[in-house]
Amino acid sequence: MSVEPTPADKLGVVRQSWVTRVVRLTRKELRETLRDRRTIVTLVLMPLLLYPIISVVFQQFMLLSAPADSAMHWTIAASDESEVLELMQRVKLGDSWLRETGEIKSAAENVETTKPSGSVPSATSLLQQALPEPQLDRIQGVYDSDLLALVNGGVADVAIRVHQRDEDDPQRLDFDLIYLPKSSYGRDLAKFIDRRLRAANDALLYRELKILGGDDRPRISWSHQPIRTDDETVQIASLIPLILILMTMTGAVYPAIDLTAGERERGTLEALMAAPVPRLGLLLAKYFAVLFVALMTAVINLTAMTITLQASGLSKLLLGPHGLPISTVFAVLGLLLLFAAFFSAVMLTVTSFARSFKEAQAYLIPLVLLSLAPGFLSLLPGLKLEGVLAITPLANIVLLSRDLLQNRAEPIAAATAVITTVLYALAALAFAAKIFGSDAVLYGSQGSWADLMRRPSEPQPLPTLAQAATAVAIIYPSYFVVNGLLGQMTTGTMQQKLTWSAAGLGFVFFLIPLGLSLWQHLRLTTAWQLRIPSPLAVIGAGLLGLSLWPFAHELVVLAQHLGISTLSSADLAKLIPGVEKFIEQLQQVPFAFVLISMAIMPAICEELFFRGYLQNALQQKLPYWGAILISAALFGVFHLSVGGLAVLERVISSAMLGLVLGWICWRSGSVWPGMLLHMVHNGLLMAMARWKSDIQKFGFDPENESHLPGQLLAVAAVMAIVGAALVFVGKRKASP
Repeated sequence: MSVEPTPADKLGVVRQSWVTRVVRLTRKELRETLRDRRTIVTLVLMPLLLYPIISVVFQQFMLLSAPADSAMHWTIAASDESEVLELMQRVKLGDSWLRETGEIKSAAENVETTKPSGSVPSATSLLQQALPEPQLDRIQGVYDSDLLALVNGGVADVAIRVHQRDEDDPQRLDFDLIYLPKSSYGRDLAKFIDRRLRAANDALLYRELKILGGDDRPRISWSHQPIRTDDETVQIASLIPLILILMTMTGAVYPAIDLTAGERERGTLEALMAAPVPRLGLLLAKYFAVLFVALMTAVINLTAMTITLQASGLSKLLLGPHGLPISTVFAVLGLLLLFAAFFSAVMLTVTSFARSFKEAQAYLIPLVLLSLAPGFLSLLPGLKLEGVLAITPLANIVLLSRDLLQNRAEPIAAATAVITTVLYALAALAFAAKIFGSDAVLYGSQGSWADLMRRPSEPQPLPTLAQAATAVAIIYPSYFVVNGLLGQMTTGTMQQKLTWSAAGLGFVFFLIPLGLSLWQHLRLTTAWQLRIPSPLAVIGAGLLGLSLWPFAHELVVLAQHLGISTLSSADLAKLIPGVEKFIEQLQQVPFAFVLISMAIMPAICEELFFRGYLQNALQQKLPYWGAILISAALFGVFHLSVGGLAVLERVISSAMLGLVLGWICWRSGSVWPGMLLHMVHNGLLMAMARWKSDIQKFGFDPENESHLPGQLLAVAAVMAIVGAALVFVGKRKASP
């Protein structure tokens, strides 16, 4: 039987997939953007000119801020003048020995070699001249009992604390050399003294050996004690993350305006809307084009900055002795990619309201200025990436970039900053999709900011993808803040702490989604999948709840065996005492109360949000398996932190449980069976922890066994198969 050709076949039109069309549209948008001279100037010429100028300014700043060589003095603090005199006596002895052995040159030779005639000094040599080596005749003393205050206050470059004398050998000198590692003058003077005292030991030993009866033990011993302070001064290196982010932001401004308001002003947006591509596809093409230009700007800026730091000799001076490792460069580039993804979506949302190029510029100027405030947080001394700052847009990326450059990033804070930025980017893109999918993108005068928050007049059966992205972007930071506040509770009984914990969980996963659903005028029965399930699905879910925990245990063991683990032995040592104390305190609380607060409440609230609201929204745009995967992954990410530590093993086991819960919800068409599974699973774990000693009497101790007994796994597998079969055959309730 012949197939009748379609009109497209008769015209010779080649059919293309939706993805192919989006890719071609993205290429078209990129070609148009990169052909513009203004984009090339922003993308290439500005970084090539900016960073050499910045390096010159940094060098000039350091040269001008350094005292003149003629007025340079170094100061040693001590409790008594005699201690400084005794130290300097040995330092001079060591200096003489170094000159006698030829290890250092005389002062006259140094002057001649550092000032060659007819040569142009390099930037590195200029910086070295700005911070000259200490000289013996310019070292002075200051005396006070509070040595740390003198060094911290900048009164002294180093301090010495002399230990008690040895009565048998009064000539021996034992002391601590105290200095600030962040002070270049303190480091240089400590190094200067260190080298000469070693030489003094050699000189004294040599003299002793020339006399019969002498020994070869060092005559002077000392140790360094670097001071760790919380109020370190602002370093010039703190400016680098802010500069990079501002340049990345600048690279995304012009493409975002040109691809929305610019096309509307030229009258070409209507033609694009008529193309056989969904409006979401058009938005994604424009988004990827803006993101690509912003990322190119970030790469060029980061490359130019790295080359400039290395070529000018500023890398080690600004960023420490290790300079700028290539691993740090790639880590900062990844953060810039996250920031570019977030800010590109925000800019597309803002510019979609503008009717002209000038109006879009007027909208973005306040946005850029508003972004400067959190960006300057990296310059504040002692400010750490923790608490609210870890979830504050832009501020978290700036602070995390600063910590990466200084090699002091905390894993849990870094993970929180990255996850929240990803969620904010998705929420911003969802807002942009909502605006782009309306008539406001074609007729700017008909759109306003109120359109984003306007409540639908008619009840809606299901949440949209944009609403789900917004909910996740609100709930994750709220969950982080609530967990942090609960973790700081040091007073109250365990029962009170459990009450507050359950209340916090209910607020985050029930009240916030409920408030959003009511504002979005959603019909809760369908939006949260509150349909009555099949009895078979309920029974099957109960069996799965009883049988899944052994496989979760084995999955964690497998992950650790494969090296997919974030808990070291030191981390476990920190966790175990706290967990044991927590379990011991739980013994004093009625078990029914423990079940309600730690099994029933989490199961109800988390299932209503993750499977009822979130997965339901994802299924509107994704296939069922894609919605299950994403909701399970987010479910695992929300369980990342344990006792302030990032525990990857818990993410894996929680995500596995999320996959099963998502499949049950999809198959049964209801959130109730998964809720039962969640309750049974949590309750069983609570019961095993409470009666651990009784269980151990039967020769079974899952906490101290790497693998569970084969008989237990076999029984659990049979129960799981039967439970899954019951859920599978249980008929899915039709939507009302």
